[in-house]
Amino acid sequence: MTKLLRILHLEDSPADAELVEHVLCKAGFDVTLLRVESHTDFVAGLESLQPDIILADYSLPTFDGMQALAIAREKYPLTPFIFVTGMMGEEASIQMLKNGASDYIIKDRLMRLPNAIRQVLEKQKEIARRISQSKTFWLQKRNSAPYSSHLPMRFCYRMTMVLSTATRPR
Repeated sequence: MTKLLRILHLEDSPADAELVEHVLCKAGFDVTLLRVESHTDFVAGLESLQPDIILADYSLPTFDGMQALAIAREKYPLTPFIFVTGMMGEEASIQMLKNGASDYIIKDRLMRLPNAIRQVLEKQKEIARRISQSKTFWLQKRNSAPYSSHLPMRFCYRMTMVLSTATRPR
């Protein structure tokens, strides 16, 4: 049995959202998908759903995917964010990835989406594991007498706090 995957989907087309959900269910995912179209609904969806992954169209009438990406990166920096959009230029694709998108899928190639989701979720697990290891390391350094003279206590404390808050929503 697979874990329920909570997906926040920024999409103005109900038909496209249904197609995405169908592709994911057919690939074996057990999903709860919340489709939103506006800035207000997106922010509310982030808070209420606390998604495992965010999917977003690049361009919507009143709100766009790049704004959603900025909000998501601020509130949930480790939550995977994948653009699912129509045709787009190379520059826009590069800008998405530079701004922190995990991946992007062209709507004509939706069959790539399940594998993209698996990959970004694996990457997220690895990042969380590394953060946990780093946090443990800095806690040990902070509490270890031989290192207390070499590493300022404030620095060790700050590192543990940074690593602790990296995985929590803001």
